[in-house]
Amino acid sequence: MTMPERDEIFELVRDYVQRVVLRGESGIAHDSPLLEWGVLNSITIVRLLAFVRDRVGVEIPATEMTADNFRTLDSITSLVVTSLTRGTG
Repeated sequence: MTMPERDEIFELVRDYVQRVVLRGESGIAHDSPLLEWGVLNSITIVRLLAFVRDRVGVEIPATEMTADNFRTLDSITSLVVTSLTRGTG
């Protein structure tokens, strides 16, 4: 299996957030403040990480579970890409 590109991961995360968390609503940008707006919370983050694990095959280390890593779609994408390149999947 080849490693997905950053753009693919971004689209996967954005689609999940819009479809599942926001229930089909759109309107979030790459830099929308997801935590500040209440889009993500502890439960939705756990579900998002399970989705990422199942689709991309990477486990996010507990040490990376910080607010900074979940502020925006960009920060989540960077977290997934970094975890993939470190081989934590």
